[in-house]
Amino acid sequence: MLPGHERYQPQSLVPYLDYASTSKWWANVEIAALEVMAKGGHFNPALLTTELQQAWRTIPMAEVDKLERKIGHDIRAFVRLMKQLVSVHISNPADVALLKRFIHLGLTSFDVRDTAEVLAIREATCDVILPLIRQLMDILITISLNEAETVQIGRTHLQHAEPITVGFGLSQIVHRLGTILKELERATLALVGKISGAVGAYNSLSLIDEDPEQFELDVLAKFDLQPALISTQILPPEPLAMLYNLMTSGSQVLANWARNFRRLGSTEVGEIGRIIDPNSVSSSTMPHKTNPVTEENTESLARVVKNMYGVVLDNIISEHERDLCGSASSRFALMIPVLFTYQLERVIKYFDRFKLNYDRIAHNFVLQGDLIMAEPLYILLELNDYPGDAHEDVKQLTIQAREQSVSLMSLAEASDKMKPFIEKFTDAQMAVLLNPVTYTGIAPLKVKKVCAYWQGQLGLL
Repeated sequence: MLPGHERYQPQSLVPYLDYASTSKWWANVEIAALEVMAKGGHFNPALLTTELQQAWRTIPMAEVDKLERKIGHDIRAFVRLMKQLVSVHISNPADVALLKRFIHLGLTSFDVRDTAEVLAIREATCDVILPLIRQLMDILITISLNEAETVQIGRTHLQHAEPITVGFGLSQIVHRLGTILKELERATLALVGKISGAVGAYNSLSLIDEDPEQFELDVLAKFDLQPALISTQILPPEPLAMLYNLMTSGSQVLANWARNFRRLGSTEVGEIGRIIDPNSVSSSTMPHKTNPVTEENTESLARVVKNMYGVVLDNIISEHERDLCGSASSRFALMIPVLFTYQLERVIKYFDRFKLNYDRIAHNFVLQGDLIMAEPLYILLELNDYPGDAHEDVKQLTIQAREQSVSLMSLAEASDKMKPFIEKFTDAQMAVLLNPVTYTGIAPLKVKKVCAYWQGQLGLL
């Protein structure tokens, strides 16, 4: 089972972060250390047979847990089980005794656990999470470009503001996800490991190898991983914390998308919807309901991810060379990549049945008439030497327009104070004021520029 609730178990992560796979990652680190020791002449590398290595990688975590409950230490329990398997796979008693002697020799538990966790997270990020972000971005880029010129009312503070386009709104999410993507790529490259012993000073390894730092380099090179420049019993927490920070930020970007789409899909707004699945049920008693379950689920999980990142920050503190205050809580940090992956997969699936309601987009656009043209009216007045405070005067006209249910421009053109200056407006300027759908600035162009940039970054061009 993956960390967290059984309802939120993205199967794509099982080979990496499932609890049962823990032994694989631990064994990989132990095996790498043994291979370097064998290369150094401590024993015959032929003893590390493929069958034995596979047996170590598939040690059931249930057996580790059972033995840990007896002896009180997870890695030492794992090491004992590794040694037991040596006797099963090697027949020569002298070879058995020799190999057993070097298993975990010179290592501390967090040489294994911290490095193994970094390897698992790095592979999960590169193989699953980054491709999912790219897939979602590709979907959003396609929709953004298709709707680059579909005019929609922009909203600030949940109030109608100025015209944008549907593609302009979605391209914001494209760019934010792309930023997360690039930073995650960098963060995975910045992850480090350690084989430096119980306090990070290579005390025990100095007894085994005359160059313990080279020993560490050789072990970690098997995973294309750099060592931390310095460590205690545990790795410096910042590289992994930064990776988790980016996943948390990505989760919040998805929650922001969800909040916006939930609002746009409400009964009152209705600008987006989904092709109804006849087999789906949204209410146990109201057959007509089609609830925004993906949007609400996505935002709900973002709250958990955010709080889990608080635990990561708490665990940055560890007294002296290490304490156990963060040991139990750190095991829950893996919920961050698990829930972020679940969010990504669910949002991607959402777009299989996504649709735009163009009639509602057009209907909502004209709900406030030409009040949304108050900004260009006041700016054009100022540009034509209007005396006094054009912003305040136009604001007062918007109040009258609402109270009298008349157009803003009809009041402006009837104003003795404004009329002489409105007459100075060019035909092009008047065309904008009288046709709000043209007041989109460079929104369509911006959509195309943003999408082209990220298509280039993703190799989609």
